[in-house]
Amino acid sequence: MRREIDATGLACPLPVIETKKALKDMSQGQLDVVVDNLIALQNLEKMATKMGLTYNLETIREGKHIIHISVGEAGKTAEEERQVLQGVSGRKVVVLASDR
Repeated sequence: MRREIDATGLACPLPVIETKKALKDMSQGQLDVVVDNLIALQNLEKMATKMGLTYNLETIREGKHIIHISVGEAGKTAEEERQVLQGVSGRKVVVLASDR
């Protein structure tokens, strides 16, 4: 399931509040939130990180951004990723990380 919230023109904390409401109703899928200011984008990044959700950012044009937040089966939480890494055994471990 994919949902989109258009939070352009909304001042913080409204984009975060609307995003949290939408996430409560989702068990899995992707939530795309469109914002038009960096403060809202940064606050949504912090919220997703704090909730342990996977996300990525996309700049549509100057001043307009989308944060894509994966929920449930669509993306593993940070805790699930840590559990997978703890179960790794052997002589070599390669860890790849990205902010995108």
